Formats: sequence, structure tokens, C-alpha cells
Amino acid sequence: MTIFWTKRAFNNLKSLHSFLNEKWSEKTANNFSKKLGEFLITLKNNPEIGKIEVTDKGIRAFLLTRQNTIFYRIKKDKIIILQIFDNRMNPNKKIKL
Repeated sequence: MTIFWTKRAFNNLKSLHSFLNEKWSEKTANNFSKKLGEFLITLKNNPEIGKIEVTDKGIRAFLLTRQNTIFYRIKKDKIIILQIFDNRMNPNKKIKL
């Protein structure tokens, strides 16, 4: 399986990394990146690890940290990362499921 990032998800990742680096520390940002990398390896090997959020669209969610959920979809031999959502935000700002 190959992992692809939507533009939205990539922008979420950049914003989150910048926030962690500026508001907390470079170490915190690097720890998050490490955790994300480990998750992506696991996801490649077990693409159905996330719980189904929207059955008809095949959207799955995985709680990466207490603060962040990753939404993704499986299409043929691809895993498409749709969004990294900050769980402290308004739930209406989630990707339109």
C-alpha cells in the first residue's frame, strides 16, 4: 500500500508541526513526527486499523494522540490521508464527512 496526502492533510500537518515547535518545543514537535511516522508504518501494514466513521464513503479515523485524529480512506492499493484533526477544535470544522 502507498500512502498519499491530500493538500488539506499536508497543510494540517505543517500547521500542527509549526504550532508544536513554536508553542511547546522542538523536542515536542519531533516526538509528534516520530509518533506519526510509526503510525504510518503500522497503517501501511494494517490499513483497516482505524474505526469506520462514514461507511458509505469508506472514511476511517484513528486517534493518534489525545489531541489529534487522523482521517483516511482506502482506495484499491492506496491509503489517502484526508485530514489531521485537532480534537480540541469545533467538531463542525472536521472534514465534511
